[in-house]
Amino acid sequence: LTENALNGEERINVELMNFGRSGFTQTEELYILKNEVPEFSPDMVVLFFLAGNDIRDVSRETAPGLVRPFYEVLDNGELRLDTSFTDMRGYKIRSLINNMKRKSAILSLISDRYNAYTRNRQLRKKKIHGDQETDNGLGLLNGSLSLCTNNPDQAYLRSYSLNKLLIKAISEYCQQRGIRFMLVTIDNIAYIPDIEAKYRSIDPSFDANFFEDDLRKYSKLLGIEYLGLQRIFRQAYVNTGTELHWGHWNYQGHEVVADALTNRLRTIIYADTTGSAPDMGQIQ
Repeated sequence: LTENALNGEERINVELMNFGRSGFTQTEELYILKNEVPEFSPDMVVLFFLAGNDIRDVSRETAPGLVRPFYEVLDNGELRLDTSFTDMRGYKIRSLINNMKRKSAILSLISDRYNAYTRNRQLRKKKIHGDQETDNGLGLLNGSLSLCTNNPDQAYLRSYSLNKLLIKAISEYCQQRGIRFMLVTIDNIAYIPDIEAKYRSIDPSFDANFFEDDLRKYSKLLGIEYLGLQRIFRQAYVNTGTELHWGHWNYQGHEVVADALTNRLRTIIYADTTGSAPDMGQIQ
């Protein structure tokens, strides 16, 4: 949607490539950036950050499953990638199934449903419900949502700090190669006023805009482009009364994101090519 919108305008010709994969965190994203993206010589990398499973799954301390790579922070502050999961029996079985899935749509569907079942079972064992964790039984918000309050879960706080270190590593990798980098924070479901009110009833200090505001400041510190979707989704909901999710974004949600991304990229492209921002009235 974004590519079509930009290419429909005079003086703009872009190609957008999607390297996103289900369940990835910044750990895998950094690996993909280093090993798969360079051959396409990108002018810009856009990273979408979800303050749900991105935080939970980035660290052994909070991840429900361990069959994945993890970065460890050494005493000197450097990051070290641990891929010992490749020796685990579960990984070897999954690799075998993945090879067969490529040849069978039915097997792929069965495997995906089984993975969803086992993932939900792991989450239930940790008393986490989906990606948006709620009441932990102590009258406080749980998991990543707790970071939006004055009572943050310390384990998730450590995971979030690791997220930031990996975003910084992605930023530095891009900057060293002259690639523009933009961070986009995905909305949480509290863009809906009733859900925000529900979370505040559990913890009055809940701030639906916490991640958007915190990562905007962090992006400024890193000197990178930034786009936050939380307030954009709230405004879209207020204007239309339409929910923008069915779990992931629904069609309307994708359109909202595409419009926001198009506007942000348009401004960047025109600034790079002309030295000034576009006349939005003329373009639209």
